Amino acid sequence: MIRTKNANILELVEAGKIIETAVVQLAAQRATQEDLRAFADGGRVH
Repeated sequence: MIRTKNANILELVEAGKIIETAVVQLAAQRATQEDLRAFADGGRVH
């Protein structure tokens, strides 16, 4: 039973990484110049 639970947790972690990567890619594609400046400035919005 423990092995099944661990496998499920590992699968969830792996799925989370895949989703996170997709979200980052989408955010990069949609980033405006203001977004890029804020990112370069440590997150401070102008």
